[in-house]
Amino acid sequence: CTPERLPRSFALVLPHLQQLRALRLSLVDYVVGLEGIRALARALPAQLADLRLDICSRDVGNEGAEVLAAALPCGLERLALCLRSWRFTARGVKALAQALPKQARTVKLVFSSSPIGPTGARALVTSLPWSLERLNLSLRLCSVGPDGERALQALARRWAGRPQSWVRVREKLSPICTSLEQSLEWDLWDD
Repeated sequence: CTPERLPRSFALVLPHLQQLRALRLSLVDYVVGLEGIRALARALPAQLADLRLDICSRDVGNEGAEVLAAALPCGLERLALCLRSWRFTARGVKALAQALPKQARTVKLVFSSSPIGPTGARALVTSLPWSLERLNLSLRLCSVGPDGERALQALARRWAGRPQSWVRVREKLSPICTSLEQSLEWDLWDD
């Protein structure tokens, strides 16, 4: 299977795995455009409890974020998305934030290098499920500005004392970043 055809290949296989409860998929070495995101979204099993996707540097914008958001299984207890450099704005992050499953216990979102602005930062803060036990959030280079940083700073303080949780807006040594000394920002497979 060539890198360009991999998402479509998964889209053909996944419907036959409807009993699948966990999916860990790293496509960082493959070409995955908007059509690949659509194919993958159509094939995601609805009963997943654990979904970890690493699909970075795709530049699929708001449309890609909205397609993925619409396909997120509603019963997820654990969600990890590395969507770094998808280049979505507040519109895309709002769609993803609103799609976060309310019963999720663990959420890891790497949205770095997407210009979500302060509106997108606030949308994330207000949409996070209350049932969360662990949160990892990376919004480096997202143009959140002072207003977005204020909203995220309150969130960072809330999560600072929780084991393995962190909120990152800047480099690890910035005061807004907490609990990052030993964090693995892009490792979606850590337990």
